[in-house]
Amino acid sequence: MGKHKRLTQAPGTPEERHSPPHSGIRGYFPPHSGAQVPQGESKMAAGPATHEGPKMAAATTPPAPHSPASPGGSWEPPPDVLQIMRALPTRDDLAAATRELHHSLSGEIQQVRQDVLGLTQRIVAVEGVHQAQADAIQAHSTQLTLHHTLLQTLTRQLEDLENRGRRNNIRIRGLPENERDSDDLHRILTNLFNFLLQKAPDAVVEMERWHRALRSRGPPGSPPRDVICCLLRFSVKEAIMAGARNKSALRFEGAKVELFQDVSLLTLHSRRALKPLTSALQQAGLQYRWIYP
Repeated sequence: MGKHKRLTQAPGTPEERHSPPHSGIRGYFPPHSGAQVPQGESKMAAGPATHEGPKMAAATTPPAPHSPASPGGSWEPPPDVLQIMRALPTRDDLAAATRELHHSLSGEIQQVRQDVLGLTQRIVAVEGVHQAQADAIQAHSTQLTLHHTLLQTLTRQLEDLENRGRRNNIRIRGLPENERDSDDLHRILTNLFNFLLQKAPDAVVEMERWHRALRSRGPPGSPPRDVICCLLRFSVKEAIMAGARNKSALRFEGAKVELFQDVSLLTLHSRRALKPLTSALQQAGLQYRWIYP
């Protein structure tokens, strides 16, 4: 095998050979003017040269390639670095940009203030309208309550007037519909009233009008319609009702007959609402009486 060739070393000092390459933009700038020469080199330069060795070594040591810190060489920055440095903003540019940003933000803030002011005015107007509507609704509610109270009062007064107009009426329930005409019905009623008054069947009972309930006759087997009779005198009507109350079960012509005071429709609905209570009283065997009307 051949002999190994000896590797040639790059010219320069050992520090320059082992120094790492320059990194960043600082390597492209010239060294500081106050840099000192290493101590070894200054000693060699201070004494007189006794032989040509050191001079030749110093002369034959070229600067490191692409090294901006080489002594005695002129350094020029690359064009791209100069272009970048020229493109950097100056203080005037920053001040102008700040003023422009300030003006822009001031305009935007002023616009936002105007919008907020407009919204505030609209909200105040809406709240005013809402308050006016609330006051109107409150006034209307008060008026409705007053009208409702007045309507109830008028309804009760009308009910009282209607019941007073019916105070001589008797409603007869359960009387069979066997009459041929109105005169035949008058005869049946006269017999019934005289039976309750404990008088002769042919005694005269003064009646203003009498008729069946104003509805169509039901099918065969259905309950008979009520008979409404208006007596001429209130005292006679009260005597007939008293006679009916004295009998626990009134039967006439083979049918169970019941006599009631004729009342208005509103009073009838009010009494129907109390039907559970009256049914309980009847089941308990307790007697009750309607005081009104």
